[in-house]
Amino acid sequence: MKQTALIITEDLSKTQILGGLLGRLYSFIFIGFLKIKISLVIFFLYRKYDLNILATDGIISNKKLKIINYSQELPSEEWKKLRLKTWKLTKKSLEKITNINERFFSFKNINLFKLWETTLAIKILFNYLFFSEIIEKKIKELKPSCVVILSNSRQDKISRFLANQYRLRLINLSFFNLAFINKRLIRFFRERELKNKILYFVKQNSFPKPKIIKKENNILLACDFFRHIKTLVPIYEYYKHSKQFQPWFITNIPNFINQVNKFNNFQPNNIFIASFFNKKLLKKSISQWIKEINKTYSRAEKIFTLDMLTDQDYLLKYIFEDLSPIIKYGTILSKLYLEAGYNLLKSLQPKGIIVLSDQRLIEVSLGLLAKELHINSVLVSPHTVLSADQINRYNITNRICVPGKYSYQNLLKLGISKSKLIISGEPQFDYCNNQVNKINLSNIFNKLNISKKNKQILLLASFPSNWSIPLIEKKIVFKTIYSAIERLSSKYLLIIKPHPGEDRNRLLQELKEWKISNVIVTDNTKIELFELLHISDVVAITWSMMGLEAIMYNKPVIVVNPLRIDYDQYIPYVADGGGIQTTSINDLVGKLISLSENKQLKENQLLKARKFISRYILPSDGNTCNRINSALFSCRDAKPGSIRI
Repeated sequence: MKQTALIITEDLSKTQILGGLLGRLYSFIFIGFLKIKISLVIFFLYRKYDLNILATDGIISNKKLKIINYSQELPSEEWKKLRLKTWKLTKKSLEKITNINERFFSFKNINLFKLWETTLAIKILFNYLFFSEIIEKKIKELKPSCVVILSNSRQDKISRFLANQYRLRLINLSFFNLAFINKRLIRFFRERELKNKILYFVKQNSFPKPKIIKKENNILLACDFFRHIKTLVPIYEYYKHSKQFQPWFITNIPNFINQVNKFNNFQPNNIFIASFFNKKLLKKSISQWIKEINKTYSRAEKIFTLDMLTDQDYLLKYIFEDLSPIIKYGTILSKLYLEAGYNLLKSLQPKGIIVLSDQRLIEVSLGLLAKELHINSVLVSPHTVLSADQINRYNITNRICVPGKYSYQNLLKLGISKSKLIISGEPQFDYCNNQVNKINLSNIFNKLNISKKNKQILLLASFPSNWSIPLIEKKIVFKTIYSAIERLSSKYLLIIKPHPGEDRNRLLQELKEWKISNVIVTDNTKIELFELLHISDVVAITWSMMGLEAIMYNKPVIVVNPLRIDYDQYIPYVADGGGIQTTSINDLVGKLISLSENKQLKENQLLKARKFISRYILPSDGNTCNRINSALFSCRDAKPGSIRI
């Protein structure tokens, strides 16, 4: 009887989507070399072992292997167990660094790493604990007599430790591997990203400060991400029209005015936060901080590279890879944003601060400073749905406004105090209902290079592939939709909207490789989702949040699921009536024809969808901004106008 072997491979979900000629060439070589190694393992071990291999979906195909895909091995309910582990490791790693130089790593009693703790926690969860959990789970299930590692990646290092813990034979085939290149590339891109943020800050520091007419009535809207503008614009206009308050956008977005003008043609009050850092001291301060960081970094590296053998501590020396850029450059950004934010708040003396994220630099720094200076603050959470892997702690503001009952109940489960939560609704939907008659259709068509609408439009929500939605899955979904549209080319036009976190050029390259043509791929910098939804007839998704927005705009949603994956574990569109599921090309063609020709069927589906979405988003009633304002100016109890459960 054969023994069992568990082969570990590196997660290649990011490697296989590298863009550009060099990136694609490197990906081809890396994956090709891995396949050669696996062929050697099969040749030498197949007669003696039943071979099980943990791999990224779609990379390996061999009848002699039992393939276990990373994306299918951790059900959503198991993610919740990792939340506590994640924050314990995050806290422990940041405490180790802080203890080296407590004076340097603080500003006005605020730890500099507070601006990065959520970012680090996400990396710890997805880069380490996720794989540790899966590998240990498969060791317990399969009870292998040996573990085979092929490289020196994170997954291999974790496997090496676990094999030792479970006293399993380790077959180490990590000779001549390319993991060190991956490691350096990841660090290079992360460090480049943070360096660019510092350079942007230095550039924006030269911008003039605006003239502040009145200090007693300022409301600050923190905006560090273009996607948040659609939520903040209606709040800005609410305060502008109130004549009681003076709203200000606090931003670092380079083309901010152009982004805002996609929603309305007006010149908002906006401040680049960097302009409030002392211009004379900027370069000198950065130079001094770099010297201090260099001393600290070498000490930190020694601490984290010590052998740590406990179940919890062994990951710390690997985590240093992700912590390193934060120490080198993240702490500089923390000091820049906290000091500029402090000067800003002292100058404007705002009545309140509104943020949409507890992860981005401006929003976290202003939220933490508001707490320190006892200024009213509220987090208007854009998280309509809190997925099982939700790691954020929602602890940087006095109050939290959520769009509906679902996120309210989930935050209660996470331990957020009931007195801190308000169900406000989603500002963008009140705003868009008011703007619907002002939308210029010809302007939207011009942005899409369409002369007029002579076909029905299917809007597809794209997504960047990763370990949870691998590239092969994305390809099958897209090819299914494209094949259906080809059959209906006289009736339907396919428009693809890139995800906000997706590289458009990479998406175009993927479509070219998959031979998908004669479709429109939108540019997120030029056209907004609400404009696309306004002209669309049907929206196609897997489990995207865009489905919720489509329903709010009264558009039918089709969940395209040719692989029959349980997408309802994320958002139960199918089970709860929010969308119609299709599992094949013929099925999708039939559903699209029915929705275009059977008005009663379409209306019945929309009625189900509106009932479905009421759980997630408070129905638009024109009072969302009133409720947000009440939350901002209520210390303990919400004022009249807010909704309580």
